[in-house]
Amino acid sequence: TYASSLAVGLCQGPILDIGRVWADGKLLREASGTLSVAGAMRVYRGNEDQAPDTLIEGHIGVGQTPAFRGLAYCVFEDLALGEFGNRIPNLSFEVISQSDVKIIDVAANLLERVGVSAEIDPSYTEDVKGFSLSGRETFRDGVNALLPLFPMSVSERSSTLHVAGPGTQTAMTLTQADLGAALDTQIGERLSLEYEHATDLPGEIRVSYSEPANDFQSGMQRAQSASLVSNDDSVRLDTSLVLETGQARGLAAATLSRMRQERISLQANLGLVASLLDPGDVISVETVPGRFDLFDVQ
Repeated sequence: TYASSLAVGLCQGPILDIGRVWADGKLLREASGTLSVAGAMRVYRGNEDQAPDTLIEGHIGVGQTPAFRGLAYCVFEDLALGEFGNRIPNLSFEVISQSDVKIIDVAANLLERVGVSAEIDPSYTEDVKGFSLSGRETFRDGVNALLPLFPMSVSERSSTLHVAGPGTQTAMTLTQADLGAALDTQIGERLSLEYEHATDLPGEIRVSYSEPANDFQSGMQRAQSASLVSNDDSVRLDTSLVLETGQARGLAAATLSRMRQERISLQANLGLVASLLDPGDVISVETVPGRFDLFDVQ
């Protein structure tokens, strides 16, 4: 018979606890803490005052063993390997956090991990149950997966990326006098609108996610357009998000609706008033219905 002692790093702490644990897809540890095989498991929640593990300390030495503060991890001691072909199995963990995760914090954390300093707008309160990346995904993949589902503006200000949610207040209403440096400029040269036809938009959005009620297995929710002029194309958005079923369904519906609302784009030739605007601001224009999210100022 074989057994192994090992430590497994889990995520940035602190966390509340570890729930269930799976080994090679089979339940290894109940939420109560009971292991299905012989051995012991200790959980370190990633607090800033956690002490070194005694087993690791026995191997490395007292006073020389790191406590891995800020990192949630667990230590298996003499874990019986007979059920797993006498090898260390693939392990999956149910991490119980202190609260839901703000999506704006997820985006900023991913940006910082690719070496980009990010400033977070705390007013964006959309949250999810969790987020994770597999070994095949990059942090850039993680950022790109969030943007279609969660409307965020990412703009550079003083060499720092500013990450904010969608604007709710109109920052400025542009008058005809604001459109161009000279009033004698033809209106067609100062303002242009582009319309994406409804038949060019997908008729269905599908969102894949991890479902906590189903042992974090992959789930899929979809939203279909009721418009008679929609095409039959389906867009699949694969995410690394942990979502409740209702939230995933709502995100699919909201994304489909937003794509239809945003099929009108505006390009304006502004005068000095442009210096008062930042990417992410919401603007309106006299005589033009609707509001517009400002994506770029040049």
